[in-house]
Amino acid sequence: MFARQPLGLAIAALFALPASAADFTNTFFFGDSLTDSGYFKPILTASGAGTLVNAGFAGKFTTNPGPVWSEALAAKLGTTAAPSNTAGGTNYAQGGARVNSTPGFGGGPATTATPITGQVGAYLTANGGAADSHALYTVWGGANDLFYAAGGGVPVASLPTFVLTTVTQQVGAVEALKNAGAKYIIVPSLPNMGKTPAALAAGATAAAGLTQLSASYNSQLFGQMAAKGLNVIPLDTFNLITEVQANAAAFGFTNSGTATACLTTATNPTGTSLLCGAPGSTVANPQEYIFADGVHPTTHTHAILADYAYSMLVAPQQIGMLAETPVRTRNTLTNTLLDQGMESPTKPSRLWVSANGGQLKYADSPEFGGADGMPWGITVGYDTRTQFGGLGVAFNGGSYKPDFAADGGSYSQTELSASLYGGMVFGQLGLSFAGTIGYINYNTDRDVHLGNVTRTMSGETEGSNVSAGMQAFYQLQSGKLTHGPVAGLTAQRVQVRAFNESNANGASTALSFGSQVRQSVLGRLGYQLSYDATSFIPYGRIGVEHDFIKSTDRDIEVGLPSLYSGSYKLPAGEVDQTAATVQLGSRFHLSPALGAWVEFNGNFGRKDVTDYGLSGGLRYAF
Repeated sequence: MFARQPLGLAIAALFALPASAADFTNTFFFGDSLTDSGYFKPILTASGAGTLVNAGFAGKFTTNPGPVWSEALAAKLGTTAAPSNTAGGTNYAQGGARVNSTPGFGGGPATTATPITGQVGAYLTANGGAADSHALYTVWGGANDLFYAAGGGVPVASLPTFVLTTVTQQVGAVEALKNAGAKYIIVPSLPNMGKTPAALAAGATAAAGLTQLSASYNSQLFGQMAAKGLNVIPLDTFNLITEVQANAAAFGFTNSGTATACLTTATNPTGTSLLCGAPGSTVANPQEYIFADGVHPTTHTHAILADYAYSMLVAPQQIGMLAETPVRTRNTLTNTLLDQGMESPTKPSRLWVSANGGQLKYADSPEFGGADGMPWGITVGYDTRTQFGGLGVAFNGGSYKPDFAADGGSYSQTELSASLYGGMVFGQLGLSFAGTIGYINYNTDRDVHLGNVTRTMSGETEGSNVSAGMQAFYQLQSGKLTHGPVAGLTAQRVQVRAFNESNANGASTALSFGSQVRQSVLGRLGYQLSYDATSFIPYGRIGVEHDFIKSTDRDIEVGLPSLYSGSYKLPAGEVDQTAATVQLGSRFHLSPALGAWVEFNGNFGRKDVTDYGLSGGLRYAF
């Protein structure tokens, strides 16, 4: 039934790649056999193509019945990638599909494949011409067109024009989705088609020609999209698969890509992956092979592709944490300074030192990239006092070295800051204020998991955090008990400079990140009380805080230098704006000049966020 084992069929499907960990409403796929999750299975079953199909062992262009990358990626994102000809299916890809032409390439049912532009059109028609702006889309094609051209379908002299026309048609499909409302579109590059078993078997000249064609196609495709400002999510499968083949053993392969896992059998005389998967139709361990047949990946290779695509979607929210966590660590310092400004005067001058530590964890969830660590800091301050209040300066050094969620690596955030603070008291009414400017140094180690291989992509950058806060209170006296309402407002602006990751561990996974700005306006309202027990004064405060600026009011810009001069953006992780606050502590009078304090602070109620700490210090008045 399948007389030809398509260099075209196979490579068309060759390497599809998926999307990310932002909270997408759905996933839609358009492409060829590399992305096809079983479109032809009903056709094969109806045609009685053999017991392999009827037993459920065939229908996808891989080592069946294992998933292809589109299915694996969708599973990671909590969606599905069922073929579009099944109920609720969102995967429109069909093996053999060309970008805009018919018939499909590869023989057999592939000749009936709907072109990718037609797949996109069918989706838009079914949805009234609108694309869900919160869904993730993939448009991957071009390989079958190049196989068709290289196989004699296009005169050599016309190849440049043919490639340009095909690229322009694929860009048009991406534009159609963008114009319909799609914001997040994955566009994988063509893999190195000259390094497939089918291409190598055709001879060095044919293989070199396919390598040149695929490289030219990629250059023009991503060049056009960058020129049009389409801002797609690029996947550099050309370099990724080349890197896997060059280090096959590390990825668990025993064959670097010259042999195939699918065997020829009576029911599969050409050894095509479409009918491959039943016992006896593959080598003993197909997971040790990169290719299922002459051009299609095994399930093992598809898993690596899915991991790669997922890492591209997770990366923005991971690096977005660099601007998010300073908001919380600075909040701890600002509260300390505001409380110092509210202290009643004892002597004209005062020196103090404090230390703090705690737990700050953003759990792994679809809402944000996640971080888990223990921030700490040391602050030294000096102020002068009068009967109405005082004015002081403080210097702080702090560090936070969290792990990214889901074994995603880690980063360090080291900050040095200088502050001006003070306060005034008018009878029962008091007001304190604090302003801080800080320098932040970051070092990132982002782990990319590709099957059983983990790459650590390292980067370094700098940032700043400027904040200003004020706090007002009203005191009521009941014997030794002092109590009353307290309210505050703190504004922050965290900026992180753009930076590039090192590509020493692989060009395909080294990213660049644009500059970030995270602004926060945090309002607080609470009630506090203290009791003067002479030698010590226990105190407490309960309240609520609300950030008037959403954490998602910013996008994280990402580039893939190995492939694309453009960039893509995904929203920063979502953090709840409102939380309950608790503060419990005690001040101690150690001598007429020397005092101390210890305090617990906690924020509760933010989904998947743990934020609490202990602090203490000494004061010397003179």
